[in-house]
Amino acid sequence: NSPHSSTALTYLNIQYMSTLDMIEAFLRRHKHKASQDKRPFLKHLRLDGKTPQSERLKLVSRFKCPPEQGGAHCFLITTGAGGVGLNLPAASRVVLFDSSWNPATDAQAAVRAFRMGQTKPVFVYRLVSYGAMEGHVYDRSVSKAQLARQVCFPRGHAQSLKPSR
Repeated sequence: NSPHSSTALTYLNIQYMSTLDMIEAFLRRHKHKASQDKRPFLKHLRLDGKTPQSERLKLVSRFKCPPEQGGAHCFLITTGAGGVGLNLPAASRVVLFDSSWNPATDAQAAVRAFRMGQTKPVFVYRLVSYGAMEGHVYDRSVSKAQLARQVCFPRGHAQSLKPSR
């Protein structure tokens, strides 16, 4: 399964509601234009802090279904809403938007697809706008993660993944 496979399901982790709203608006516009031209479009699902608890599992179950059977190609999830025991082994692509000041938050979001039941390789992409505040947030997050490794695992007792640019 290549990262560009048409059958790959994508999970988008988004820190801020405003970013989630913009991405969803883009997907809706694309769907509208595609339906007018009779072209395929990306079906999506959305999970944020306003999603009722009773709907969360239904959305995750729908995401596991193929898009042709009522599922979706991509799942838009805010970091806060996804932070409570959410597993997405159906996703083989993870896109991280809006870096968090807390490196553990981004790490948790990235590994949501690496769970029991995952049968495909998972590709994780992080989008960072350098030259903007987001680049500084990401750099600070990397520094915090490195400091935590030095404090928790002195003298190289444990290896962990190092974030890269």
